Amino acid sequence: MRIRWIPGWIGEISLKPFSLNFVIGPRQVGKTTGLKILISKLLERHDPKEIVYFNCDFAPDFQALKRVLDKFLELRKSWGVGSSFIFLDEVTSTKGWWRLIKGYIDLGIFENDVLTVTGSSSLRLKGEVELFPRQEG
Repeated sequence: MRIRWIPGWIGEISLKPFSLNFVIGPRQVGKTTGLKILISKLLERHDPKEIVYFNCDFAPDFQALKRVLDKFLELRKSWGVGSSFIFLDEVTSTKGWWRLIKGYIDLGIFENDVLTVTGSSSLRLKGEVELFPRQEG
């Protein structure tokens, strides 16, 4: 695939564990394309088993997203993978998403991971993003 454009925000994503990255913007501005470009670059240096991408449009609620994440965490453990890059695209499509992510962070489940979430509705996501502690690093 020939890449004609690389979003500038890709260089601002922290790839050092633990990181929680938010990419916010309207639909059709390149968030998904940017994630896929970033994943492609990560695949040059990392085992594919360390990377998961999930389009949250397919997870209508908290429980569906929980099943997806729990299955990945189970597979990761069976593969002996200790650190992952987790990409949750259009997370605002999933009702209650932030409760699950914040709960898993608080439990230390993602302590060795890089978590990147995107959302289309900046107004809706803005209030939810503020529920997460700001990490400088």
